[in-house]
Amino acid sequence: MNKIYKINITILSLFALFFATQTFAASPFDRTSIFCSEWNEIDAKISSKITERETMFETKKENRMTDLGSKWTEIDAKREAKRLEADTVLSTQIASLNTKATTDAERQAIAKYETSVKNALETRRLAIDEIIQDYRSNINIAIENRNEIAGSAVDEFKNSVNSAISEISIQCENDVSTRDIRENLRSAMEQARENLKNTIKSQDPKTSIEMYEIESAEKMKIIQEQFKNSLELARIELKQAFE
Repeated sequence: MNKIYKINITILSLFALFFATQTFAASPFDRTSIFCSEWNEIDAKISSKITERETMFETKKENRMTDLGSKWTEIDAKREAKRLEADTVLSTQIASLNTKATTDAERQAIAKYETSVKNALETRRLAIDEIIQDYRSNINIAIENRNEIAGSAVDEFKNSVNSAISEISIQCENDVSTRDIRENLRSAMEQARENLKNTIKSQDPKTSIEMYEIESAEKMKIIQEQFKNSLELARIELKQAFE
């Protein structure tokens, strides 16, 4: 996202400066008069380009969120498929064990084993679902906070651009030289762009996302270890019943 903002704002700033410098070089005679007489047209083109880039950015932002949602849906589907597969494997294992049982004690041990494994699976699944939900919630919050601050920064950038544009009319009315108009516009645009870039950079969610990933991985590791211990205990008890 940071890259999108940088690209768009760079284009917007350069676009404004492009029209300004193109006009300044139009004629060696009475350049200020020419520039000011054509300013309304230039202003309209700059405003149109800013709107176009802003719309493009919003579309890309929405598409990225949609893609993220689709990715999570795909991950959920795969996880559910693996869970169904695990249930099938367990059912097959229990059926096989029951064919080998010859006493009531052995059949009771198999039933207890099945219950223990199902409980372990359910406990792990609930814990994993909670970890994933917390992770995604934190990611969404980080992105939303960044987007909100970035949106305000973009609004501030647009206000700065509009202010710089308004100053052009005032400077034209006061017969300010072409060189000064150009430098004033360039300075205002560069300052607006720098402010926006610094704000966006300071709100990069990458660090937060990496922290959430590490925390989730550590929790997953603990859950998996607890699951393995539960399975091992169930296997030991079942094995003892068949000895």
